[in-house]
Amino acid sequence: MGCLAGASRRVNRAFRSFERFVGRHVDRTTRVLQPVFVAAAISLISLCAFAFFEAVYPEVFLAPDTPWWKWAVGTAWCGYLVVMMVFHKEQPSTRADRYARFCKKCEPTTSGGRPSKPERTHHCSVCATCILKFDHHCPWIKGCVGLHNERYFTLFLCYFSVASLFAAYWGLKPTLRGLSFVRNSWDHRTPRIVMLLSEVLTTIMGFAVLVMCLSQLHLIMRNQTNVESSDNDWYRKVALSRGRTFLNPYDLGWRENFREFFNIGAASEGRYHWLTVFLPLAIPPASDGWTWRKREDWHDYAMSHEDELTDEEEPDSDEEVEQVAVD
Repeated sequence: MGCLAGASRRVNRAFRSFERFVGRHVDRTTRVLQPVFVAAAISLISLCAFAFFEAVYPEVFLAPDTPWWKWAVGTAWCGYLVVMMVFHKEQPSTRADRYARFCKKCEPTTSGGRPSKPERTHHCSVCATCILKFDHHCPWIKGCVGLHNERYFTLFLCYFSVASLFAAYWGLKPTLRGLSFVRNSWDHRTPRIVMLLSEVLTTIMGFAVLVMCLSQLHLIMRNQTNVESSDNDWYRKVALSRGRTFLNPYDLGWRENFREFFNIGAASEGRYHWLTVFLPLAIPPASDGWTWRKREDWHDYAMSHEDELTDEEEPDSDEEVEQVAVD
């Protein structure tokens, strides 16, 4: 658990550093290049999918000596992973539109006022709007990960990493056979070089997305977003410099945090069955984005309202804590 926590912190810091870099330098470029990122992702995934179903699937599951049960289970498993990935690929995030704090970065409303900004809401400099429970902006989905799509995003990472690693495992033997130009014939429409490229891509993407998935699950276990993880590290340093202890007010314990994130639990509480995590079903979030469950003693360990960071006051890893640690 300690290794996972350390790796998760490093991944979160990398995400946050990249986000700050984007926020300072390439917001406009990111907006322009987002379609390129999406097109590249679709192209690479389509290439790997074609190579898998044209070359790998027939050799693994349609060979004459393949048992019927292996064909049935393998076909059902492949179909299930495809359905789950497609279903969880894209769900919209939701911006704030009710009374709360006001964002200084959003454009004024038609009435001349500033858009509302409830707790756990942050401004996305790329989308130029505030997102409920903002986690991060993802150019690969051309949008933000927030309250209404974080569940789908996390499950997409899970199913995508599993599908990629299975594809890499099943595709290893056909790829090695395709590399033997002298002794073996190649009777597939997929070129040998494409088969090799597909094997490399599925392996790299499988492990890379798996790391991202584990990082997201670790954040869920602590009931915090990527932004809040960075902010909470800063709050701990500030509280420690004042002889106090800071605890995440939204941390209800890892079991309850998972139930809250995936909105699963007892039907009497208005929650959904845990099996919904494994089904292509649209499940609403447990919160409306304006009210949040908090630990009972959160007042004793939370930062005062005046000390809370805003999007205009991001923590700098090189800045000394004493500069903000005032009485």
